[in-house]
Amino acid sequence: MKIKLLSFTLSLVFFQLIQAQSEKDFVQINNRDIQQTQLFQKNNTLLNQSRTLIPLYDSIYNWTWDTATTGWKLVDKHINIIYNTNHKMISFMVQSWNGTGWINTEKGVFSFDAGNNQTNSIYQVWNGTTWTYSHKTVNTFDVNNNNLTVLNQTWNGTAWIALDYKTNTFDANNNKITAISQTWNGTAFVNVGKFTYIYDANNDVTSDSYQTWSGTSWVYTNGIQDLYTYDANHNQLSRILQIWSGTTWVNSYKITSDFDANNNVITLSTFSWNGTVWVDGKKTTSTYDANNKRTSHLTQSWNGTAWVDYSKDIDTYDANNNKIIDLNQIWNGTIWRNAFENRYSFNADNIEKSYSFKNWGSSGLDVTSGDSTFYYFQQSVSGIHNLDANYKSLIIAPNPFSSQTTIFFAEEQKNCTIKIINILGKEVKTINFSGKEFLIEKDGMIAGIYFVQIFDGTKKIVNRKIIVQ
Repeated sequence: MKIKLLSFTLSLVFFQLIQAQSEKDFVQINNRDIQQTQLFQKNNTLLNQSRTLIPLYDSIYNWTWDTATTGWKLVDKHINIIYNTNHKMISFMVQSWNGTGWINTEKGVFSFDAGNNQTNSIYQVWNGTTWTYSHKTVNTFDVNNNNLTVLNQTWNGTAWIALDYKTNTFDANNNKITAISQTWNGTAFVNVGKFTYIYDANNDVTSDSYQTWSGTSWVYTNGIQDLYTYDANHNQLSRILQIWSGTTWVNSYKITSDFDANNNVITLSTFSWNGTVWVDGKKTTSTYDANNKRTSHLTQSWNGTAWVDYSKDIDTYDANNNKIIDLNQIWNGTIWRNAFENRYSFNADNIEKSYSFKNWGSSGLDVTSGDSTFYYFQQSVSGIHNLDANYKSLIIAPNPFSSQTTIFFAEEQKNCTIKIINILGKEVKTINFSGKEFLIEKDGMIAGIYFVQIFDGTKKIVNRKIIVQ
């Protein structure tokens, strides 16, 4: 078993937030996604607190547990981390340990506009002699900090070559109404797909649809649309996905939710359309403590006559309502066996100081991967909330799936990182995402269990299981 330990040297900055003028006011915190190749690909974590600790990284070291020598073995380090006056990371460098010395690996440079939006990110790799460009992303924003365009480019050795281009439009309430994706064909950008969103008077999205480009116009061939309903508290009661048949929209699957008096999701049910009626698929039931913290999450599947246990999550909190354990188990027909576990620890000021993750094998007895831990070393401050609570209504459906599934977020995401991990702990996909819905294609994923991990900066906020059939 391999274990990774990441150690941080931090500079700590306090600042007092200006009183929010609207629900859209926020503070952007400069964090990064910790991974081997693009550690600092994401810069911002959104926090809404009256007083916040900002960790400014001085250096980050990574180790792997060497079973041969039964000791920690250096892997890489992240240095030369520089911030601007608004505490946004503007550069970093990664070096790898080759056993005798440090070897340059990667570095990145970032720029921001007056609204603290990241407008440029340029990455370079070390070729053994000098730094060479790798890839580049250029973003533009409007006066309301809405992300209007995203241009991805790659370096061909002499110049930047376009890869793809995304264009978003927004209404007067800053709701995204269209999202168009294009690819570069060597001469010009060519349309690929288009999402269109419609909202009600409460700014809740009531429908979204996807179209593809025929070569001359947008068409619904292979198109999909979603229809949503809400209660008086803006909780999403139902979502129906429909597929375009060529002449009309045909039901595909449906998700319904029930909420308690505190707006916590207590049941979430999925259904499939058999051509005539909706058929039960899966049902999740959640319980909460007196502080509205979710304590359990049971998933069951319908076998045609009864609900059968499938998986469950058990959440444990400390005396200060910080989540310290998130254990996922699978029902094997006889007993519950461990699948994966997240562990957190906090200091006396409720600041998260460590995190660990591990997977169990099919027996549920042997740890096959994980125990990766990072530590925050900091002064005494009042703290950073565990963001996982903001994602309790996240939905992944259909699940299991045979060709594709969709992650549905309750709120618009900005530059989060989505990773898909197989049962052995290997990353099979890593995507940077903004929006409310993310489509996961099966592609080369073989049948089996995978884990969807979603990061906001360096903090893992979601760890969910998906099954590919």
